[in-house]
Amino acid sequence: PIIVRKIGDKYEIIAGERRFRASQIAGKKTIPALVRNIDDKESAKIALLENLQRKNLTSIEEARTYDTILKLDNMTQEELANNLGKSQSTVANKLRLLNLDEVQDALLKEQISERHARSLLNVPDKAKQKELLNKVIMNRMTVKQLDDEIAFLTGKPSGTTENNTEGGQNVLKDDSI
Repeated sequence: PIIVRKIGDKYEIIAGERRFRASQIAGKKTIPALVRNIDDKESAKIALLENLQRKNLTSIEEARTYDTILKLDNMTQEELANNLGKSQSTVANKLRLLNLDEVQDALLKEQISERHARSLLNVPDKAKQKELLNKVIMNRMTVKQLDDEIAFLTGKPSGTTENNTEGGQNVLKDDSI
């Protein structure tokens, strides 16, 4: 069922807008609905959580949604992760993407992958980050090639960047890949 709340003599859809529209297209006169008595803040949170269920969100859209929910509800990353059935590191990795300036735009345009973006997080110099971003796009670099380039620039061995190692071993921190 969709989720609605009563406002005056009408009902506002909180979650299920697409289901509602699909039922209209299908010619249905009614649709199952749960009526909830909730405030604006809770309504926004439910709508955001519903949007996270969409399969076609970009990693930046997902990160922005996480950030908004965290701010709306004053919850920790751990609490949000538990609510979503994800690991805290998955939520943290998505949120870290919001620290990237021009890289976010490239991610939204699907010019690079999320893994490319996370590698670029290891380049603190924004100008160098932009230079590497352009190089990735122009040369269609793989994540491994980018990691090797970053390792060369930073003097750290490839595969030992802070977001993917633990005790000298490569560890995949993001279970959404």
